[in-house]
Amino acid sequence: MQIRLASLVLLLTSLAAGCQPEDRCGSAAYFDGQSCRVCPKTARLARGGCVCQDRRNYEFRDYRCQLRDGAVLELDADAATADAASSCEAYCDFVGLCIGQNQLASSALPDVQMGLHAGDPKACLAACGRDNPDQSAQPILACIQAGRSAANCESDGTDDGRLMGAFALIGACCQGQQQALCGSICEVLEANQSLAQLIDFCD
Repeated sequence: MQIRLASLVLLLTSLAAGCQPEDRCGSAAYFDGQSCRVCPKTARLARGGCVCQDRRNYEFRDYRCQLRDGAVLELDADAATADAASSCEAYCDFVGLCIGQNQLASSALPDVQMGLHAGDPKACLAACGRDNPDQSAQPILACIQAGRSAANCESDGTDDGRLMGAFALIGACCQGQQQALCGSICEVLEANQSLAQLIDFCD
């Protein structure tokens, strides 16, 4: 799988080669000190930075909208449902940061970002919940959460390295799994012609 993922990164890098930010960010992006960045769909550009749409529950930190300390999303009071929702929230946070906030993915894989709801936490939570009504996805969600640090997609490395780390972790957790969440992820990835021949964990 590492060889295929390396090929994927080379392909995406070439696809995005003509989409690198210019020296001036213009009116659609902000300068983070090193490069121009576009605000995620969950935020809007304001005064040279991003402001989360849901400012009551979220604040913009580390290039993404994150839950404020003490903020609690409206969840079912049932303990099992709350546990499942918490796992889905962790998964959506991972997807949002590692794929939704990845400039290479924005340039070369906007359809994948949209399909995985990587820029829309509420839509991601809803989709994850639909794929996990009986908590059958819990082992996969736990696998992704457990491997999150090792994936290095939250590090200060390159966009291609972070993207490869994200796909490698999803692949490791979904390889051989017949479960709705992995099925939904694979449906999105295989719909992209550039990815279909390179992603082997959906076989």
